Amino acid sequence: MQKLKKGDTAFFKPPKGKLLADNRAKNFELINDITSLAHLYEINCNLPVSKSIFGFIYAGQDGNFFPDIDGNFVFTHHIIITVVTNTIVSKIITHLPKNLNDAIACIFGHSESALLCITI
Repeated sequence: MQKLKKGDTAFFKPPKGKLLADNRAKNFELINDITSLAHLYEINCNLPVSKSIFGFIYAGQDGNFFPDIDGNFVFTHHIIITVVTNTIVSKIITHLPKNLNDAIACIFGHSESALLCITI
């Protein structure tokens, strides 16, 4: 597993095959736009209950959000109603959990927003 630090370059490529969550970390930050919400729920459902999971979900309108198939948002999350990249990053920084030791960030969505999110 590689470690990123501020200033590192990150490359993105389209997903291929099945989406698998790496569950080696203790803490998970799930960051995605509304188009990837189903993926976030799937990752959340497949991580062990012993993991600490926090999510950021962003969209242009509040009405675009939908609950997980069981009818609930089953993890701690923060909803961000905007698609303005700098605002998304600012809100993530404001609401980011304090303990980020041993953490993996799973970032989905448009590449321009994801690239800024990964640099925080």
